[in-house]
Amino acid sequence: MVSRPTHADLGPPPQVLFDGERPSGPWLGYLFPPAGSSCWLALGWRPAEDAAAVRESVLLDLGDNLGSARVGAVPAPWAPFAAVVLSVEYQRPSLPSEHNLANDLHAMVMLHDLLSGW
Repeated sequence: MVSRPTHADLGPPPQVLFDGERPSGPWLGYLFPPAGSSCWLALGWRPAEDAAAVRESVLLDLGDNLGSARVGAVPAPWAPFAAVVLSVEYQRPSLPSEHNLANDLHAMVMLHDLLSGW
């Protein structure tokens, strides 16, 4: 069990973040596109314009050892998606088991903490 501060926007949340409002550095959360057919567990970067450099670093350091995660921005029209460094996409009809979700979240928390010192 990992304890992190969280917050969500009102209404169907476009995002749920697991860290505070730090001005720079990594953030971790779930992102929900307007269509609602999928969601992403995403590790992102603030400010968004620095995310590309962090993506390159993650690719150099981790290469092919990312499992089902992909490096790169998530295609969507609003800013948090452009700031994504690494993400795992879940399609609503085929969500993985609770065990897989916990493993993905644990791996992302570990990467978040690693990048916090980057």
